[in-house]
Amino acid sequence: MESSRALLCLGVSVVALPLVVAAQGCSDEAAATDAGTSPTGTSTNPVPTLSGTGTGTPPPPLPDGAAPVDASTPDAQSFPEPLVGVPAATLVKGGYQFLEGPQWIPADNKLVFSDVSGNRILQLVPPATEPTDFRNPSANANGNAIDKNGVLYTCEHGGKRVAKRLANGTTETVAGTFGGNALNSPNDVIVRSDGTLYFTDPNYAGNTQAKQNVFRLPPGGALTVVDDTLEKPNGIALSPDEKTLYVAVASGKIIRKYAVNVDGTVGAGSTFATANGNSPDGIAVDDAGNLYAATSEGVEVFKPSGTRVGVIAVPMQPANVAFGGADRKTLYVTARTGLYSTRNNIPGPP
Repeated sequence: MESSRALLCLGVSVVALPLVVAAQGCSDEAAATDAGTSPTGTSTNPVPTLSGTGTGTPPPPLPDGAAPVDASTPDAQSFPEPLVGVPAATLVKGGYQFLEGPQWIPADNKLVFSDVSGNRILQLVPPATEPTDFRNPSANANGNAIDKNGVLYTCEHGGKRVAKRLANGTTETVAGTFGGNALNSPNDVIVRSDGTLYFTDPNYAGNTQAKQNVFRLPPGGALTVVDDTLEKPNGIALSPDEKTLYVAVASGKIIRKYAVNVDGTVGAGSTFATANGNSPDGIAVDDAGNLYAATSEGVEVFKPSGTRVGVIAVPMQPANVAFGGADRKTLYVTARTGLYSTRNNIPGPP
């Protein structure tokens, strides 16, 4: 929503908090990429063999007494291979301090995204290319996510909380403490269809918590720990069927996965994939279950099996990714000082 790095990437101080723009996820190696040069990695996407037509094949007639298949659950075989014909990301608008948290809001046909160091959330309504303020100041907002009703949830680096935006434009705290202490620095968040929130809380704003946690917050319930063993947990996403939770670990190159139970509780974690680039940050999953991860190499793409497909080139090191547009095939990428986009061949949830 994905955002972590190492130490003070931008060296900006905000509200007496050292804004470790690693709070967005950047390593020392990553900082060397911020000068506007292309990150290391291939700039041409591989062209694997298509396993589907993009429209799917009509199913055969059902046998007598057979139950119909739930058409709301996409069949991965009905989609093309990821990255086929997908171009490199191009600049939409630059000149910001450190961008994060892209989130498409379908009801308003707009994208919101955070300038963490700039202490504001911006909004863009295509086809316009000039963003305007959405929330200013924003308590150094980072990751954003919406629930099934379009309500916006925001991780605040400076506010050390997860906030919910109300209909009148004000915000209220959804999660701000655990065990009697303030959260470290909520980084990224995802909302399950039943209203359960999952979010990461690395220590980019200091260690007010004993550990760096991945949290779960069920509707009307108490905050519980999903995982407290990770160093710099960052981007977070759910599979299309909501049976798998993914977490990017910015201190290394791995993305973790966790089985999600029907009631929203989460099982033990394991390694889903290892990225080529450093500092996996924001992540997103398309309708076919492929995972897109912002790393020092660009936007790396992985099959649901964890197999790496390739990379979408981005002129600056990306921090986060999100699907948007009327057809949900515009892939928005926040990368250091610029907002970028490309046209994907598979749609993804906003």
